[in-house]
Amino acid sequence: MLIFLIFIILVIVFPSSNKPPSSLQTYTSYQSAPDFSLKCLERGITLTKATFYGKPLIMIFTTTYCTPCIAGLQELAKYYMQVKGKFNVLLIFIDPNEKDSDIIDYKKKYAQEDWFVAKDGDQQMVKLYNVKYLDTKIIIDKNGIIRYIDLQILTFDRIKSMLDPLIS
Repeated sequence: MLIFLIFIILVIVFPSSNKPPSSLQTYTSYQSAPDFSLKCLERGITLTKATFYGKPLIMIFTTTYCTPCIAGLQELAKYYMQVKGKFNVLLIFIDPNEKDSDIIDYKKKYAQEDWFVAKDGDQQMVKLYNVKYLDTKIIIDKNGIIRYIDLQILTFDRIKSMLDPLIS
C-alpha cells in the first residue's frame, strides 16, 4: 500500500505528460472508446462498453482514499439527481490492494445506488485508456465515442458543461 501511495504522489508531482493536468482535453476526432471487460463488484455482472450504449457514461478512475475524488462525486451526485439519471457512472478503483468490501462501503457512502463499481486490480483499464492520473474522468457518449478526458476536480458547473450537450 505504501509503495502504491508513493507511486501516486510521484505521478502527480512528476507527470510524464507535457500537457498540464488541469487542462480539459477534448477528443475532436471523436475516437471510439476501446472495448473493455470488468466485473461489477456489487452486481456480479460483466461490464463492457456495450453495457452502456444508449446513455452517456462517465468513468472515474479512483481509490477509496482519494479526497478530491470524494468532493467530485458529491457534485456529480447533485447533477445526476437534477437530470434524473440520464447518464451512467462507472467508478473504477485502481489500487489492487483495496478490499472489495471497502470499495462497496465507499460506494454506499459517496455514490448513487444505481452507479456501477469495478476494481481494475490488474491495471488493464488504466493501460487501455492510458490513465496517468488519479481522479481521471473519461466521458463517453451514448454511441461509445470518447468526448472528454478530464483531470480537474469536478464541480457542478464543470459537470453540467460537459454532460448537458450529451444528454439533451
